[in-house]
Amino acid sequence: LFPYTTLFRSVIIPADRAFAAFDFTAELKQEGQNVTGFVTVQELKTAIEKGKFKDGQLTFEIPREYGGVKFTSRYSGKLAGEKLTGKIISGTAPLERTYEWNAKREKPPVKP
Repeated sequence: LFPYTTLFRSVIIPADRAFAAFDFTAELKQEGQNVTGFVTVQELKTAIEKGKFKDGQLTFEIPREYGGVKFTSRYSGKLAGEKLTGKIISGTAPLERTYEWNAKREKPPVKP
């Protein structure tokens, strides 16, 4: 699936539409069922953790901290052709939020 680092450009949409959608990029590399890489959201690049790809399903986590509170964003998505679609669960109870996301694989930049 990702024999080399693959770039996905994505849009995150809050499930409750409480605020505007925003973009992120995911740089992913697969080795067997394990997936490594980075997600960049609003210029903050963070390594993914616990990345897995099995039976067309991608899952990974990203550690976050906001206002001194640490939490994890859990991503899950299904790959169909060049597109990933899924959900993100982020925050801590009782303030956990769910987001929809979709991403499309981009071609790697051409090197001169």
